[in-house]
Amino acid sequence: MLSIGELDSEIGIQLASITLDDMGSNKFSWPTIDDTMIHYAKVEFKDGKSSDAEDKVTNIINVEFTIRDNGYTTTSNEWNAPNNMRIAYPLVNAAISLGRTQYYSIDGVRVWGGRTKWRTFICSINTNKTNLYIG
Repeated sequence: MLSIGELDSEIGIQLASITLDDMGSNKFSWPTIDDTMIHYAKVEFKDGKSSDAEDKVTNIINVEFTIRDNGYTTTSNEWNAPNNMRIAYPLVNAAISLGRTQYYSIDGVRVWGGRTKWRTFICSINTNKTNLYIG
């Protein structure tokens, strides 16, 4: 079980609005920092792997962001469909820093805990086919 003191990093969780472009593909519009949900989180860099194939080096790093589930997050289906969500980390004084903040796409969501609920966002970074959004 986590303690509140372990939630020592500020992250921003952004929910995109999705529209269709002229060709029928999804177009993501990401909110500004004013519309970003700021949470304190425990950030864990998990195992990764590196491979060298066909003159390409590929590195994959798994990252988990755990937040305290504030109640409103459990009632929203948007939080269970991470395709249109991303995490901004690290934040500098609760703001996005153009030089430091990276955007992590969310691969999965895990809700756990007893009376106090926790929500873990499972993310990965792939250096060859990146799922980091620069924006």
